[in-house]
Amino acid sequence: MLKEIFLTPEVFLGSNMSVSNFYNLKSLLENISRSGFVLSLENRDWIKCVLSNISSCAKHKDQLLKLIEYLKDRERIEFQPKSGAEPQTEDDWLKIADSINSIRSINSIFSCKKTDRTFVLDDLENVDIGDKYGYGGSIARLKSEKELENVVSYAKKLTIIDPYFYPDVYRYKRTLEIIAKNFGERRNNKTKGSIIIHCKFQIDNYNPWEKRLDKWRSICRHIRSNYGHTLTIYVWKEKQGGIKMHERYLVTNQIGLVVGAGLDVNDRSTSEFGLKQYNELNDITSPFDKNNPSFDLVYEITM
Repeated sequence: MLKEIFLTPEVFLGSNMSVSNFYNLKSLLENISRSGFVLSLENRDWIKCVLSNISSCAKHKDQLLKLIEYLKDRERIEFQPKSGAEPQTEDDWLKIADSINSIRSINSIFSCKKTDRTFVLDDLENVDIGDKYGYGGSIARLKSEKELENVVSYAKKLTIIDPYFYPDVYRYKRTLEIIAKNFGERRNNKTKGSIIIHCKFQIDNYNPWEKRLDKWRSICRHIRSNYGHTLTIYVWKEKQGGIKMHERYLVTNQIGLVVGAGLDVNDRSTSEFGLKQYNELNDITSPFDKNNPSFDLVYEITM
């Protein structure tokens, strides 16, 4: 669903920037800004080389710089860990890309010369760029770990909104474990972050909330101990005459995902997945703003 691409810095050289190549590159980056990530290898070394090479593009310099800045602002350039290499040539960059690709597959690698593993910008002449690299709206997919991995692996903050996401229920406990494992994974360069869960208060005579909350605290401690993430759970009660807590979302600092059939991982079950764009994220989370919530807060747990 989310795509990852890598372009060697040489792709951005003025000598490679024919009119058709420029428009193909522009369309590619615009589409990726809505549906995926551009990988910056060797941490910030890649982007430094790219910006240097863009300076040689007399005709398209300003537009390319704006595109790179837009990707940075939307946190769609992901900085990969240093490998210890000091790339000097395009072949050096491709060797590093191959190493990254062996950890987790990169959707497309672009270079100035076509090989059996790379594309050139001219290849995009025969491709519907929006269909292959763009935002495709809602799509039916298996509710698998792989789908969640693509969404959460670069996130720094993650919010789960699901009225029935109760961590003591096995299928949700399993999902939370999978999310915690992949959250901030960054291809074996794991970072710690914050996971927030918003769920709904329901009267349950068979499972009193005091006992349920004790179980949740134990689960929170487990997540903190094993993965280092901070976990906060909010339990909300719908206000009479107010909005209903119905939709299921997975929201990061980069992107949002709406999941029609709930946020439990099930490799044998499908659901409609839909991407939410960067400018929609605040509208999704604002009903749960503690300063002006649309619901009444009943319980809060932080570990």
